[in-house]
Order: sequence, then C-alpha cells, then structure tokens
Amino acid sequence: MTVLKNPRHERFAQEIAKGTFVTKAHEIAGYKSNDGNASKLAAKPEIAARVKEIIERAGVRVEITISRVLEELGKLGFSNMDDYVTIGSDGLPFVDMARVNRDKMAAVQEVHVETTMSSEINEAGEREAVPVRKVKFKLADKRLALVDIGKHLGMFKEVVEHTGNVTLSEGKTSAEMLLEMLAEMKALGVTPEMLALPPMIDVSEGVANLEPDEKDGK
Repeated sequence: MTVLKNPRHERFAQEIAKGTFVTKAHEIAGYKSNDGNASKLAAKPEIAARVKEIIERAGVRVEITISRVLEELGKLGFSNMDDYVTIGSDGLPFVDMARVNRDKMAAVQEVHVETTMSSEINEAGEREAVPVRKVKFKLADKRLALVDIGKHLGMFKEVVEHTGNVTLSEGKTSAEMLLEMLAEMKALGVTPEMLALPPMIDVSEGVANLEPDEKDGK
C-alpha cells in the first residue's frame, strides 16, 4: 500500500503509528477537536491498513502501540483498592501486597513504608523492642485513565457551535429567542423603553441587532 492520497489522512495514520493518541493525532492532522470523528476516521479500512503497514515496516506490531496502551490504561482505570488490602479479624484493613500480582502493581503509583521501634511485653513477661511498620500506598488516577479509554472508543461527544449566535437546546439561536420574548412583551404592552433596553434592539422590524451601533464608533 502506498502513501494515502489525502495528506491529512496520511499524517493522521503516521501519528497513530508513532503511538500518538487518536484524538491528538486527529488534531495534529489538521482537524478540529472532535473525539467521535477521530474514532470514526481511525476505524476506516484504508486508515487502519496504512497504520498497520507503517508499523510493520518499522518492525513493531500494532498491539504494542494501540492495544497494549489500552491494556495498560485498563490496569489503571479498573484497579480496585480491595485488591491491595485485607480485612483483619478486628474489621480493620491492612495492606497486603502478597496478594498483588504484576498487572495489579501497574496501578500502584506510590508506596511509602515507615518503620519505627516500639516495646511490648512478651510471653515471658519481659519488655522487648519490636518493629512497627506503617505502609501507605497510592493508586493511579482511575478517572483520568477511564476518560482516556472512553475518548479512544468515542464514548464522549461534544457539540460546539462556531457561529455568531448561541444554539440553545430547543434548536433556536439566542437572537431568535430574544425576538420571541420581545414580541410577547410587545403584545402585553411592554416597550423596550419601559425596561430601559438599549436602542440597538429593534422589535418593530422583527430584527435583533446585537452588534454595537456603528454611529457610536464602538
């Protein structure tokens, strides 16, 4: 397979092959940020085939760049505190790293061990020094890892309007909503002057001019 004809598609495939996250590769290729579109583009047969070709030519398998990254993120995102502690007979938890295998250790971000000396009476009735060990550990950010996985799978979609008007949930722009509101006020005999509205709002012509008045030089 040769270089893709669409330059942005080729750049997108090159970035994914390097290990760049899909959404980031989508932006680097020149597209507007959109997680859903990024995932759809990555799923196209010609893109997937090109990524595989680039990686295989470099002597690296696809699993090392995409599948393995997702697998590692899964170890962080689906980690559970219950895998690292044991509940004692007194109902209190204590750290039990003997239960933790290599995969679960991947989610451990920090371990702090503090050992101090104390004394207690032994069975012979004698006081002896004994070590007291305190262990604290911290897991990686589950939420961050799950968000990264969700973005890769296209689970989160954002709608951004790049227009002069804000599109509201009802499908109407802010100007349209304003005109409707002013029309209802006019029907009730309420004028803009009564509310001290700026003269830039013209209800009689059915136009809402939200731009500054050019005569004022603003």
